[in-house]
Amino acid sequence: HAVITGISMALMFLFQVRLGFSFSAGAIDYVLFYKLATNPLIALLFGVLVFIVYYILALFFIKKFNLPTIGREAEEDAAAAVASVNLDPADLSSSSQEMQFVSALGGAENLVQVDACTTRLRLVVREVNLINKARLKYLGAKGVIVPSADSVQVILGPQAEIIASKIRDACRKSTKLVKLDNSPSTVLAALGGKNNLISVEVSALTRVKIVLHDDSLLQILALKDAGVLEIINISKQVKQLYLGDNASEFVQLLTQNKP
Repeated sequence: HAVITGISMALMFLFQVRLGFSFSAGAIDYVLFYKLATNPLIALLFGVLVFIVYYILALFFIKKFNLPTIGREAEEDAAAAVASVNLDPADLSSSSQEMQFVSALGGAENLVQVDACTTRLRLVVREVNLINKARLKYLGAKGVIVPSADSVQVILGPQAEIIASKIRDACRKSTKLVKLDNSPSTVLAALGGKNNLISVEVSALTRVKIVLHDDSLLQILALKDAGVLEIINISKQVKQLYLGDNASEFVQLLTQNKP
């Protein structure tokens, strides 16, 4: 991909092709900036040629090295995955879709953060080993990617955002509220220290809005242990902490001990 991209850019420079784009550099940008472009039709012709090259090379390497791309699992492997789940129809019918996902992801306590990005769930977890990949595929996942020791991506397709929202709601209902840590120093340390906290206030009764100097100092696992059910990213500095009925107690705990 890197080699073909480099060659493509060099050829576009050689043929003096200039295309304007704002974000995706896709079809919409092509149409919007067509009148400002230089030699835009050459880009279309070259695009067809590059597509053919990409297809031929991808097909060659996938077959040559038997790369396990999504949807190419051997039928016997897929059957083994289904068999390993050990779920009978009664179990499936008695549990909602979101609760089945929560169970396959190691339970509500294993989920630190649940987000979605277009076609996949993006999860921060406590223990990757608790993820049941076979069960996730049984539930319709196209693939499961583990990019690091505490993160998991589950490829679902366009319904990813809907399922992520259902999983978050299910976790909030099933997770028992943890008694907030009575040690202010512990809570402040999880927020990066008292000097990292700009402001804190209750938002929408069950959430706490915090403004930080440096969000990289935020300790998600420590906040979870202190009773925070979900950390919602509003911006780089602004976060919302979902605490349920503990929101007011959390703010009181911090404001009483913050100069």
